Amino acid sequence: MEFAALDFGAVAGGAVAFGLFVVIPAVAILTEHQRKMARILHGMTDKRGEVETSDSSQIVIGLHAKSGDRKKNQESNNEVLDEIRSLRGELADLRMQVASLQGNQQKLPPIPAEQLQDRLTQSP
Repeated sequence: MEFAALDFGAVAGGAVAFGLFVVIPAVAILTEHQRKMARILHGMTDKRGEVETSDSSQIVIGLHAKSGDRKKNQESNNEVLDEIRSLRGELADLRMQVASLQGNQQKLPPIPAEQLQDRLTQSP
């Protein structure tokens, strides 16, 4: 097929028809969708001046609220975990102190029964 053999009017007409019947409606659909999404995300009002409260916008608002709650819960959980780690460290220190005291107790000579009886009968 040679370039000269193409009918320019037919090609141009086909391109215009494609644009009119396919491209323009597709652009209109995408533009309307973009506007709806902007209204949902920014909480804008519709043409009547009322705040849009469609199901999808309510879902988005609910998801934002849940996300905030989860962040607060995560912060709270992190604080509790830090406290648990701190308490575990203190418990390990106390266990070492107890073990040290038990080791010292075994090294001390036992108290004779007579002295023990005297100590128990003495009044403070």
